[in-house]
Amino acid sequence: MHNIYFTRHGETVWNVENKICGMTDSPLTARGQQQARQLGELVRDSGLHIDEILYSPLSRAADTAKAIAAATGLPARCEPRLREQCFGKYEGTPRDGAEFRISKTHFADRYDGGESMMQLAQRIYNLLDELKADIRAKALENAKKQADSAFEQAAVDKAAENTTVDMPKALVENELDIQMERFGYQLQMSGYSMEQYAKMMGGDVSTMRNAFRPAAEKQAKISVTLEKIAEVEGITASDEDIEAEFKSLAEQYELEVDKVKEMVPMDELTGSIKTRKAIKVIVDSAVPVAPKAEEKTEE
Repeated sequence: MHNIYFTRHGETVWNVENKICGMTDSPLTARGQQQARQLGELVRDSGLHIDEILYSPLSRAADTAKAIAAATGLPARCEPRLREQCFGKYEGTPRDGAEFRISKTHFADRYDGGESMMQLAQRIYNLLDELKADIRAKALENAKKQADSAFEQAAVDKAAENTTVDMPKALVENELDIQMERFGYQLQMSGYSMEQYAKMMGGDVSTMRNAFRPAAEKQAKISVTLEKIAEVEGITASDEDIEAEFKSLAEQYELEVDKVKEMVPMDELTGSIKTRKAIKVIVDSAVPVAPKAEEKTEE
């Protein structure tokens, strides 16, 4: 489920003066700026999952949105269709004017050169329809990526399962070291040492290592299988592949390509490229099989 959250801008000069702002660009007061900063802190601490902030081009809305973005680190962009309704001849007049109050009850009234409530609703609903369509498209794209990833993993697992190979003990132990190191780092991020966690679980580090062994053996066998496929298929990492990989890493981590080349060992890079190509060989030759229907048991 996805949500769209709406919030009002901070207090403006014309709010204080009790004037109708509409599309007139009345700026935030000092209090309004403080309200915007407080709202940013509230959103930051709310735990809400928010993808981006959209705001009206009017400065009161833009400044409020930018204060929220500064507090939360969320991306923000201007969306012209979110601008306030234009109240025509009533812009700058008292907000509680009797004539204006009556005019607002007529949804087709354009206030002599302004914008009717129906026109306002149309542009807002058009925007909401676009946002919903974008959310649906992204959800479908994510679902496809997850399905492709699951299929790829299942195909690789099956290929390794069907491979007969003598597993070098050193390879399994090396994979165990990698998995233990990775898990130890995760524990450190939570404020625990490996020894403390093992004690809480009623064991020791040796017990934990044994618990990781089946996963390490599986991963080691996958690695051997992929290396053998790369060898049999004559898979290599071309100069173009290597340069493209360096460029991709540079963009991902926002670094210069030359800096990435200094940091990433060439053998690791070429190994990663050949592994991905070997996985593609497996996936391209794999045949999807529908899951078996559950057998009905007689009562």
